[in-house]
Amino acid sequence: MKKNKNSLSLFKKKSLSLSIAVILASSLSACGGSDSEPVVIDNTGTTQPELASGLLCIDSNNNGKCDEGEVRQEGFSGTEIPENMKSSDYARLLEITDGSLYVTSPGADEINVYSTMIANEILFNPTISADKIQAATYLNEQLSLAADGSVTTEQAEQIKGSIKTALTTHANAHPLKVIAAVVSKFIKTKEFIITVEVDEVNAQHIAKRDISLRGEKLTWEQSDHDETPDFIMPLAGRNMTAMTMHYHNGLMVIDTSGETPVIKSNGLFANVEGERYAIDATTGASEHRLRGATSSPDGQYVYINIRPGNGEDSVGTSDNYGLFRVAIKDDGTFAAHDDPTTKRFVNAYVGNFEIVGDKVHVEDLDEEVTYILNLDLTDTGEFVTAKDVVTTSLATLINVKEQFTSADGMYLYAATEGESGSVNQLHKINTTTGVIDGVANLNEIFGTLKFFDNGRQALAYDGDYAAIIDLEKMALSTTLPLASSVRSGEISPDNNYAIFSSESDAVWVFDLNAIDVNIIASFNVGERIRAIAADEKGNVFIAGRGFNHVNKLNKGNVLTPAQILAADKAAVVESDINNGSSLSVVVSDLSLAATIPAGSGSTITWSSNVSNVNTLKPSNDEEPTLGALTRPTNGQGDQSGVLTANLNFSFRDISLDDLKTFDFSVRQIPETLPSATSIQTADNSAQYPAANVDGSIMLAPVRFENVNEEDVYGFIGINLVDGSPVIVSGTAETPKTYLDTESLVGVGVHGSYGIGVSSAVEVGNDIGQARIFTVAMDATGVLSNAVTTAIDITTGVPQKVGFNAEQSIASVMIKKDDDSYLTEFYAIGDSGEISLTHTINLEPAEYATYGPPAMNNDASRVYQRDGDNVIMTAADGATTSAAVDEIARVWSHDNRVFVLTYEGNIVSFNETLDESSRKMFYTGTGGRMYSAAGRAFNGKDYLYIAVQRADSALNGIYQLEIMDDGSLKEIAFSNTPDSDGGDRMTVSGDGGTVYFSYRVRSGDNKGRHFGVIEMPNQ
Repeated sequence: MKKNKNSLSLFKKKSLSLSIAVILASSLSACGGSDSEPVVIDNTGTTQPELASGLLCIDSNNNGKCDEGEVRQEGFSGTEIPENMKSSDYARLLEITDGSLYVTSPGADEINVYSTMIANEILFNPTISADKIQAATYLNEQLSLAADGSVTTEQAEQIKGSIKTALTTHANAHPLKVIAAVVSKFIKTKEFIITVEVDEVNAQHIAKRDISLRGEKLTWEQSDHDETPDFIMPLAGRNMTAMTMHYHNGLMVIDTSGETPVIKSNGLFANVEGERYAIDATTGASEHRLRGATSSPDGQYVYINIRPGNGEDSVGTSDNYGLFRVAIKDDGTFAAHDDPTTKRFVNAYVGNFEIVGDKVHVEDLDEEVTYILNLDLTDTGEFVTAKDVVTTSLATLINVKEQFTSADGMYLYAATEGESGSVNQLHKINTTTGVIDGVANLNEIFGTLKFFDNGRQALAYDGDYAAIIDLEKMALSTTLPLASSVRSGEISPDNNYAIFSSESDAVWVFDLNAIDVNIIASFNVGERIRAIAADEKGNVFIAGRGFNHVNKLNKGNVLTPAQILAADKAAVVESDINNGSSLSVVVSDLSLAATIPAGSGSTITWSSNVSNVNTLKPSNDEEPTLGALTRPTNGQGDQSGVLTANLNFSFRDISLDDLKTFDFSVRQIPETLPSATSIQTADNSAQYPAANVDGSIMLAPVRFENVNEEDVYGFIGINLVDGSPVIVSGTAETPKTYLDTESLVGVGVHGSYGIGVSSAVEVGNDIGQARIFTVAMDATGVLSNAVTTAIDITTGVPQKVGFNAEQSIASVMIKKDDDSYLTEFYAIGDSGEISLTHTINLEPAEYATYGPPAMNNDASRVYQRDGDNVIMTAADGATTSAAVDEIARVWSHDNRVFVLTYEGNIVSFNETLDESSRKMFYTGTGGRMYSAAGRAFNGKDYLYIAVQRADSALNGIYQLEIMDDGSLKEIAFSNTPDSDGGDRMTVSGDGGTVYFSYRVRSGDNKGRHFGVIEMPNQ
C-alpha cells in the first residue's frame, strides 16, 4: 500500500538527527529528571538542517511569548543555548522569523523541533511524571520514531509549519496550549501536516501536580468571641507577622522563624471601655474601635488607627485614640500606646491612611482633607484636598461607581458603568495634570482594587468576579475563574500568586504565571475566614475568630490519570453543590459545575433519578440553567432523590470514568403569606420591636442623635390602620423620648401600656439613671407625654431586654460594676405598675453584644449565647450548656429553646438543654437570622423567623410549626424581594400579626422600613 508522503514511515528515509541523548543529557538534573544514564547515539553522517533563527528569550512569566524586560538575544541562529540564556527555572523560547516557535524545558541546553515536543510532554502529559526520559520513550512509541528520535529534514519542516499555522490561526490563545494541541494531533493522526480547531486548543491542560496548603493552626483563648481578625501584616525581613483584631483592639505577633509558627505576644492596644462595645475590664471592648492597620516598609513598626465611635464627642480626656506607630520588638512584644517609643497623631476622625514613600498620608473624615505626615507621625504642615484638575476630569465621566488612588498618589482610577450598550471602563487619571492617561474596558465593576508589582498591576475583585489589570497597558490581562463569591483577596509578595478567601469558608490560590490560570490549591477551613495574607517566606495566613492557620504551598509530583480522577472525585462535595448548605434541604438552584474549579481536569456531567433538578446544560437562553430547581408545589410534600456526578478524565487515548452520588431532598414550596405593607423611617437602625395582643400597635426603639450628637434610642409607635402602618408616636426622623439622659435598650407592650428599659446617658452635669418604666397608650398606640411608673435600675448597666409572650414579665440583662452579669425579672401589671420579682445571677460568660435574654414560661430559667455555646442559668443556681456552631441568637417559647445560627439553621432543645432533646432544622437558605418569636395561633404553636442576606427569593418571614417533639416544619413564607430581608422582628400576642424592620440599600425606596404582615386565619 502506498503511504502518504507526510506519513511517519518517512522517518526511515534520509534523517536529520535530533538526538534524544544530547537533549536529555544536558538537562536530567532539572524538573523531574531521571537518575538513569541515557544511551548516547553516534549521529555521525546525518544531514544537518538549515538552522532556525529568530528571537531567543527566557520565558520568565510563562506566557509563551518573548516580552519586553525578559532576558533575550536577537538574531539567534542555532540549536545550542548560549551560556547567558541558560535557566533551570524557566523555559526558553525561540520565536522563529517565519512565525513558528521552538521551546526547550528549564535546564535543557538544546532548542529545536524535538526539544519542543519534549517540553510539551513534560508540561501537558500526566503519564510521564514530568520526566524527560519517559517523555522521549512516550514520543518514540506514539510516533514510531527511531531509537535516537530522528526525524527527517522534511518532517522537521512539516512540524515547524504546523506549529506556525496553528499559532497564526489561534493568535489569542496561549502559544504553549496551541503547541500542545498540535502535538496531540500528531499523535492522534500519525501525520505531521495538520491543523487544529479552537476546541482542541481549549481542551489542553497542563499536567496537574499534587499541590496543597499545609501547615499549623494557631489558636488562643479570646477575651470575647466577637474578636474579629481584620488586618494581617507580615513584617518585612523579620520573620514575624502582626495581626490586629477589632472590637477589642487586639494586637498579636507571630514568630515564623522556625519550622512551627509561635504566638510571641497577644494583648490589647489602646483599649478603653465604651457603652456600645463594653464587655469587661479584660476585653477592653470600646467605642474607640480599631479601624485600620498596616506595617512600615522596614517591618519595624505597625501603624494602628483607633477611631472613636462619635469623634471628639466621645473621647473625654482619654489618650487612646488616633493614629499610632507601634514598635514591634525583636522578642515579638509590642510597646503600649502610651510608651515613649510609640508615636501618635492626635485625631478623632482618621479614615484611610497609607504609607507613600517616606510619608504617611492620613485622611481626616471631618475636615475632608488628607494630612501628609512623616513616618514618625510628626506633622509636615502639608495637606491636600480634592485636586481641581482631578475633579474636572471626573466631571467629564458618566456613572462613576468606584474610585481608587494608587499607593504613590500619582493616579486616580475611576470605574464607570456603561449605559445603553456601552462598556464598563477604568479610567487612569494623572493627579498632577488631571489628564486621563489611559482607559481599560472592564467586564465587571468591582469594589476592590489592590495594587502590586510596584503599581504596574492591580488585583480587582467583587463578589464572584476577579481579574488582574495591567495598569501600564491599561488592559485586562487575566480573568480569574472564581468558584463562588469571595470575601477578600491578596497578592503574594513575589507577585506570583493571588490568594482569596471565599464565602464557602475556603482559601483558593491561583498561580498567576501558569499556562492555565486556575485554582492550584484550596484549603477548606470550615469556619468563617476574617483575614488573609502572605509573607516573603511563602507563608499563607488564614485567620478567623480564635484561629490563624499558617500554611505553605506544598508542591508534590505530577498526578497520574487515576490519581487525577480520584482527587477530583474527592473535591466534589455537597456544600459546594448547595451553596454552602447540606443537601438534606434544597430550596434554591444547585451549583452543578462542569469542571472542578480547584480540580485536575476531569469533566463532570450530572444526572438524577428525579426531575426536580435540571442536570442538562442548556443549548439556548430559553432552556433552564444547569442546576435549576423545581420545587414541589405546596401539598405535594418534599421530594427526595439521588444526584449523581459522572466524572471523566481523558488524555489522548486514555479515558477514565467514576461517579459520586448524593442523597438530596427538595423542600416543597410553603404556603404564601400576604406581602408586607410598610412604612419608611429615617435611615436609622431599630432594635427589637414589640406588638400588642391583637397586632394593632407596635413600638420600636429607633436610633437618633440626642442633644450631645450621640447615638441613642427612643420610641417610635405604629398603629395599623386598614392594614397599613402609620407612625403615631414620634416621627420618622425624631423618636419620642422622656429624658435626655436615657437611651432605650428594649421595649414592650402590655395591655394599654408601653414599656421601656433605658440605660443612662450623661448630658451636661446630669449623669442620668437607668430605669424600667411604663407609659400609657390610647387605643391607637399614641404614647402619653408622661411616664406612668418607673423603677430605677441601680445594680448596673442594662444591656438587653426579653419578654414572655404576654409581655407581663420583662427579663433585663444587666452588667454589674464588677463585670459580672445578672438578669432582673419585673412583673408588669395591667395598670402599668412594675415590681421586681426575682433575680438570677448569670453564669460567667460574655453576653453583652448578643440578643435579648430568653426565658422559660415561669421565668425560672434564662438562656443566652456565649460563643458557640448556649448557656442556661436557673434561679436555684443550676447551670448547663449545649454546644451549637455559629450561634446568632437564642429564643424560647413554651419551655422550648430555639438557637438560631449564622448558617441559616435552627437547633432546638427542651428547657433543661438535654442533649437527647436536640432537634435540627435546616432552612436551606444559608441566610442570617437575628429574630424569632413563638406564638400560639389557631390552636397550634408556631415559630416565626426573619431571614436576611440569602438569595433575594428566600429573604423574608417564615412561619414554622412547632411539632410535639420540638422539631420544626416549614408552613408559610412571605418574601421581601427588594431588601436584605427581615432584620428585627416581633409577633402580636395572638400570633396573627408580624412586624419587622428591614433595609433597602438602593433605588427609590432606599432606607429603613418597618413592614407588617397580617396572617390569614386558616
